[in-house]
Amino acid sequence: MAVALAGIAVAAVDEGTSGPLGAFALCIAAAACWGASNVLTRKAAPPDALNVMVWVSTIPVLPLLALSLLLEGPSCDLAALRTLDWQGAGAVLHVA
Repeated sequence: MAVALAGIAVAAVDEGTSGPLGAFALCIAAAACWGASNVLTRKAAPPDALNVMVWVSTIPVLPLLALSLLLEGPSCDLAALRTLDWQGAGAVLHVA
């Protein structure tokens, strides 16, 4: 917990003065929600945790895609898809 808090402090000091405060707050909120979801999943104790994780990771794609299309429009999504290349895919696969 101390290491995680130190990482947040480093990010706040490094980017806090030059970056937008709203973006930093969203990152902190996302981390808190991820932690809460881990605790709730453990409390629920599903019989097949892998199956639950697959569904929890798959289902949000649909509403997020709908929000992206609604707020940004299909042209932004298509432009992002056009910029994909093998170098970017390799970087994603290398990290994972």
